[in-house]
Amino acid sequence: MFKKSYTKEELKLDINRLQDDVAVRINSINCGGCGVFASIAHDRLSELGIESEIIFYGYRGYKNEFEDSKVAIQNYLLTGRFKDFDMMHLSIVHFVIHIPKYEMYFDAENIDDMLLSRWSHYEMQGSYDSKEIKVAINRCNWNTMYKTSQNESLKEIIIQNL
Repeated sequence: MFKKSYTKEELKLDINRLQDDVAVRINSINCGGCGVFASIAHDRLSELGIESEIIFYGYRGYKNEFEDSKVAIQNYLLTGRFKDFDMMHLSIVHFVIHIPKYEMYFDAENIDDMLLSRWSHYEMQGSYDSKEIKVAINRCNWNTMYKTSQNESLKEIIIQNL
């Protein structure tokens, strides 16, 4: 489905439908798959002409994880080499999508206030761009409950619903 422009209400309805579909068809999405979801959703929104950001949520007070990961990813993008990256575990962080135009936040399960209250022990620490999130989901150590064999199905679900 392609829409040239969304109202906030239309977009929220499509996101809710997407979340319902993910809940039924994808296992353990927020146990290692949040970055995959954020990357695909961000790319899809971009295709639709909707500006979005991929927000890095980390435990309150642990800002170094974001900063360290950002430096390591930028280094990899410049040099093709990781320095101390295999020691970096990002399985205790969470990625969400932010749509600035509507001040809307969502992940694969929650939207806006529900999202912010569910992850209240976390804080927004920064953002990744499209290249950075792809490096993070392919190179960092993640929680392994989410099975990457679901990635293609997840992409299909996102495209069908947005």
